[in-house]
Amino acid sequence: MDKISIIIPVYNVEKYLEKCLDSVINQTYTNLEIVCVNDGSKDGSLAILEEYARKDGRVKVVSRENRGISRTRNDALDVATGEWIMFIDSDDWIDDCTCEKAMAAAMEHNADIVSWGYVREYKDRPLPKLFIAEKRVWDKDISDFHRRVVGPVGKELSSPDTVDAWGTSCAKLYRASYIQGNNPVRFVELKEIGSSEDALFNIHLLGQVKKAVYLPEIWYHYRKCISETSRYRCLLPSQWNNLFTMIGDEIARLNLGEEFREALRNRIVLGIIGLGLNELSAPCGLFGKYKGIDCLLSNSRYREAAKDFSLEELPLHWKVFIGAAKYRLTPVVMMLLLIMKRILSRGRVA
Repeated sequence: MDKISIIIPVYNVEKYLEKCLDSVINQTYTNLEIVCVNDGSKDGSLAILEEYARKDGRVKVVSRENRGISRTRNDALDVATGEWIMFIDSDDWIDDCTCEKAMAAAMEHNADIVSWGYVREYKDRPLPKLFIAEKRVWDKDISDFHRRVVGPVGKELSSPDTVDAWGTSCAKLYRASYIQGNNPVRFVELKEIGSSEDALFNIHLLGQVKKAVYLPEIWYHYRKCISETSRYRCLLPSQWNNLFTMIGDEIARLNLGEEFREALRNRIVLGIIGLGLNELSAPCGLFGKYKGIDCLLSNSRYREAAKDFSLEELPLHWKVFIGAAKYRLTPVVMMLLLIMKRILSRGRVA
């Protein structure tokens, strides 16, 4: 039995940590190395980790000052010794059969990555997320999987909310040799790119991987907590610009095709929602927020990406919003963003 290194970054999650750890140590597949990196927690998380390590020798605890989730995962990768790697966030959990079934699929297809769906666990209800409805095996050409991580194209735009679903590092089993080999793959820090560090990690990794499997199963439980207010991140537009540049550079480095460039353009266009919602959290009045949103819509990179963007496949409510953004109807965009923010604050998520 190959060993799976399960990497769990931990920061101030004492309320949820035991559920996460229990789901891992109770796996039906037992050859595990559970690498928990305490990222400077100020609550009781470290004490919980140390108690689990005393009870189960498979649990390894690394503790150091707070440096963020990307550095935390990278530190864990530096000490992981398994032939396979899996990532779990410390407020999430997995089904008991996850490792066994994922490993079985990897062995059956001699795959380098096994991917599956997840369920978003809101306080009042679960919302499952399957990327596609059927099993998919990429055993000769992995470019379709690779491109989906970059962004959606064509009919995939009918489900635009999956723009980052394919790129998550959780709900995946990785062959460690591609991550730890001669060209090791690591996570870029959030201070550089703002978010989507998982997608960038997978875009880099898939340039090396040969075979992948997607299973239409839901074994990963992603805890979603909706806050009434969001913290404004003034650097987010420039950070996302860095992210798009890094993705574009990787597409160029690997000499990937036009479909990849189209996928990146579509990611840029759909990203206007996240950037717009961030502007609504700016510490200024409505006019200042309006100016911020108008600045986003007039950005040359966004204008270039939106120029040939087709609205045809989008759901109606996305079509209205993206259409207004594409044609720089700032008042309409701001009104729709205010409605979205209100819906999100009440926990009614589509």
